[in-house]
Amino acid sequence: KWSFTLPGMGFAADYCMKPKVSGLSVDPGKALRISRLKCNRTQCPNCYEWWISERVFDIAVKIEAYAFHTGDRPSAITCSEHPDTYKEQSWGDYNRSFRRLYRRVKRLGIQAAYRAFHPYRIREQCKHELSSLGYAKGSSGYWKGVRDDALEYGSLHDYVKLAPHLHLIAFPSYIEPNDDSGIFVKKYGNLSSVNDVVAHCRYLLSHCGVLSDDDSNEPTQPIGVLYGWNPEAYLTPEELHSIKVRVADAMGLVYDVGSDQISMIPEEPEAPEE
Repeated sequence: KWSFTLPGMGFAADYCMKPKVSGLSVDPGKALRISRLKCNRTQCPNCYEWWISERVFDIAVKIEAYAFHTGDRPSAITCSEHPDTYKEQSWGDYNRSFRRLYRRVKRLGIQAAYRAFHPYRIREQCKHELSSLGYAKGSSGYWKGVRDDALEYGSLHDYVKLAPHLHLIAFPSYIEPNDDSGIFVKKYGNLSSVNDVVAHCRYLLSHCGVLSDDDSNEPTQPIGVLYGWNPEAYLTPEELHSIKVRVADAMGLVYDVGSDQISMIPEEPEAPEE
């Protein structure tokens, strides 16, 4: 039941954030430039935000490239087995259920998507108490309250209930109505802009399921046409570069074409004292 945790809610490696010499300093009076080691573990409280940012960038670029290629916009969809089954199945059973979900959403017309796996939902009583403390509904507000341990429960598991479900960022924008009473499928939004896609990706990754003490599992995955789809085969380098710049800008980051990576916006140097 508690095989999964959330990004950043585990432990850092012993060496994480320890100082290291990374080169010669350009600052007058300093001989060396000191930086911090990072373990880059999914569950590390120091590293998880950048882990999320890298995945948001990769997913959003692929979504926007596919949207550009098809002329369609993605939609936000959630799906799960009937809630009565949540406490009655093993994880092996859930995997089989998810394969059933994939077959179902394909029959509803979904051709391409990114999926995110969420093992838990916040208990309703916790939502009310978090709301009273100023943690807003929507975005990642309630989950920030869980991370902050705002109710001083001391454990993630006291805030949540087992409720495995999937979220899809899916194409096309229209899906057929679901008539299977054993499966819950709901479209709950259109992602009409780059900012919408970036915000939704960040929300989904903020509380996706990661295996405890195992950084090898991947809680997000392309399915359908997007599985193995390569934007470089369909877009020109200039078109793809433009998308990467716009996604990075929507994230408040910068995209470096030389390294093909995102980075923080450098801070303005302080003016020298007169």
